[in-house]
Amino acid sequence: MALDVIEDSEQDLDEDVTLFTSLDRNVGWRQAYLVARRVEPVDDSVVGLGQPRARTAYRRISVHEFARRARTSDKRVRAYLRAWERAAADGIVPASASLDRETAVQLPDAAATPFYGEEGYYRGHEAYNMSEARLEAIERESESLGIRPQSCAFVAAHPKAVTAAIIADERTYKAAKKAFEEYERRQQQSDRTDREANRVALEEHLRSENQPEQDGAATGHGGREDESLEGQCSSRVLQDLGAARMSVLNALALLRKHPGALAPQQVAAITDFCETTRSALEDVRDLVATNHPDLSDAALKAFLEESETP
Repeated sequence: MALDVIEDSEQDLDEDVTLFTSLDRNVGWRQAYLVARRVEPVDDSVVGLGQPRARTAYRRISVHEFARRARTSDKRVRAYLRAWERAAADGIVPASASLDRETAVQLPDAAATPFYGEEGYYRGHEAYNMSEARLEAIERESESLGIRPQSCAFVAAHPKAVTAAIIADERTYKAAKKAFEEYERRQQQSDRTDREANRVALEEHLRSENQPEQDGAATGHGGREDESLEGQCSSRVLQDLGAARMSVLNALALLRKHPGALAPQQVAAITDFCETTRSALEDVRDLVATNHPDLSDAALKAFLEESETP
C-alpha cells in the first residue's frame, strides 16, 4: 500500500531561504539547520518528492541554487552544511538526509555546544573562495604547526595584507623569510623525488626496449650499426619531444577555449602532472647537455623550425 506524501511547497522553501538571509550570523545553529533541511545531501539517502514515505520530506535544492536565492556564496552554504554533518556524526543533531516536516529538531545550546569558534563545528576557512586542494593543504599545514586553519586561510585569502605586513613589520618579515626557506627546501626535496622516480622509470623503459636485442637480435655490422642506432636515437628523441610540445600546445588551446571548466580535483591532478613533466624535461635537458654534446643547438633549431612549418 502506497503511503501518502504531502509535497512541500515552493513557498515554504522560499520562506526558509528568506529566514536564512534575515538571521544574524551569530545564530549559527539555526542557519545551519535551514541549510541542512533545504540543501540536497551529498549521498542518496534523501527521499524525493514523488516517492512514498511515512513522513514528509522537505523540498531540496542544490548548494548553488540555495546560495543564488540567498545571495551568498556556494562556499558559505557548503560550510554550514558541513558543520551540521560534523555535529550529526557526533550525535548532536540528526543527519540532514533524515530531516522532515513532522519531526521537531531541538537545536543545540550555543553556550554548551558552540557553533563558531575554536571549539565549534563551523570551519570558517571552508567559506573562503579557495579550491579544495588549497583548503586541504592549509588544513594539513595548520595541523602540523598546531594552529587554527581559519587563521591560515584568512592570511592566504588576503595576499595584499600579507605583503604589507612583511614590508612594515620586521617580526613578520623574519617569519616569512623562514617560511620561504622551508618552502624552497620542500620544493627541492619534491624535485629530487620526482627526478629519482623519472630515473627509475627511464631505466625500466630502457631495459624493456633492450630486451629483444639481448634475446637474439644479431649485431654483425660493428661500429656502422652502432652509429646508425645513435642516429635513430637522436631522431626518435626529437620526434618524441616535438610530439610532446604539440600535445601541450593543444592542451593550452583547449584550456583557453573553455576557461573555468575544470573541477578542483582535476585542477590538482593537472598541476601535479605539469610539475612531474617539468622535472622530466629538466632531466632530458641535463642528460643531453652532459652526455650528448653532438646534439648541437643548430640541429635542435633546425628541427624546431621544421616542426613549426605549417
